Amino acid sequence: MTRQIAILGLISIVSACNTEQAIDTDDDPIDEIVYEETSYIDEGHVCFGTGNADTAGSDTILITVTIPGECSEGGCATNFEGSCSATVEGDTIDLLSDLSWDIAVELPDDVACTEQCGLPIATCEIDALPDGIYTVNYGGQEMTVTVPSATDACAF
Repeated sequence: MTRQIAILGLISIVSACNTEQAIDTDDDPIDEIVYEETSYIDEGHVCFGTGNADTAGSDTILITVTIPGECSEGGCATNFEGSCSATVEGDTIDLLSDLSWDIAVELPDDVACTEQCGLPIATCEIDALPDGIYTVNYGGQEMTVTVPSATDACAF
């Protein structure tokens, strides 16, 4: 499936909230929590935008990958990690990503998850591109981005 999307401007990044594993009691039941890893490999919500003063120069394109949604499952997650890489060859951009976190699957009776939540985020950069239309390959899908543009490009 091909989508026409445009690039430019700053990226709106989904912010990750602080995450706490669980409430600790005197007998330290935290040690009894069983976690299961959850991961999104080459899938997620992708945005392209220009770099900003905090993360990159204006001569780069910042790519941000997040999982869909506003919070990790159940609010009892930890160990958020994210990475991505992008390569450009001609008018093709190949994007890879890995987002992961641990979610509590077994809790002792006297331990409760907090109301806080979080999401893993991955960011990577590519050099600014010459004007044109580019095909982005990501997780077996394609989208097109146009450089330059008046808006950020977000898809998948």
